[in-house]
Amino acid sequence: MRAGQWRERCTKWCYDIVEEARFDDQKYLDSWPERFPNVTVLEHKGANLARWNCMNYELQLDNGSVSVDGLPLIFYHFNSFRIVNRWIYDVDFVDWDLGKSLSPELMRFLFGTYLVEIKSTWDWIKKEAPGLRLGLTNLRKSPAGFTELLRRMRRRELLYSVRSSLFY
Repeated sequence: MRAGQWRERCTKWCYDIVEEARFDDQKYLDSWPERFPNVTVLEHKGANLARWNCMNYELQLDNGSVSVDGLPLIFYHFNSFRIVNRWIYDVDFVDWDLGKSLSPELMRFLFGTYLVEIKSTWDWIKKEAPGLRLGLTNLRKSPAGFTELLRRMRRRELLYSVRSSLFY
């Protein structure tokens, strides 16, 4: 399977449901190292740190750098990061116990840095395509509703940003 075939498969079926040979856009890639001799699996602990694996490592924040079991963090996979509105962000803490795996300082550093980039990109998009409507949740029409969002904020299940400060 080459990239074109992978894209076709993902277009036909790409769900957050685990099945034997498929899961989201990832499971299709499992056979690539055996099928393609030039494909290598990146095994550096600091690559692809994510909500589903961060609890397996010792994470440290020191002078603006994150280490993963003593190795530098290369990139964090911000999977399931949802912008609820301009100041509320759902990072799916509950399902993965992120609040227990990451210290408040590390959470603010990782997600705060990401939010700065998202906001910068948002501003660039608005400048380049002023007529484009960016899809934010209308809190009054949200399936969860405003009351549910407040409850989740009180339980520290959501991130929220007020005047460039990040809280959870």
